[in-house]
Amino acid sequence: MRRKIAILVAAVVVAAGIAFTVWRVTTPTYDDMAKDCAHALAKHLPESKAEKPSACDGLKDDDYMALFMNQSMDNDGWLDEDGKLDERKMLEDTLDDQ
Repeated sequence: MRRKIAILVAAVVVAAGIAFTVWRVTTPTYDDMAKDCAHALAKHLPESKAEKPSACDGLKDDDYMALFMNQSMDNDGWLDEDGKLDERKMLEDTLDDQ
């Protein structure tokens, strides 16, 4: 009787381990969601932050806004080759508007 219980418990533990591993491998990480969101924003930047692409649904609002603003600055040409803000380009662009 004890042997049957031990085998049953071992089988349940192994099945739970396999199920957890499959779930963990198939569930995207937060970094994966952020990358997918960045790609979605690169393809089409919404007119406002309220029009969030479905790829960005799992992100925190602050992280989404950071990606949104980064893509917006990139579209305006304010980022350098390394993806950092080039203040000179930003100032030139704002002075050109006057």
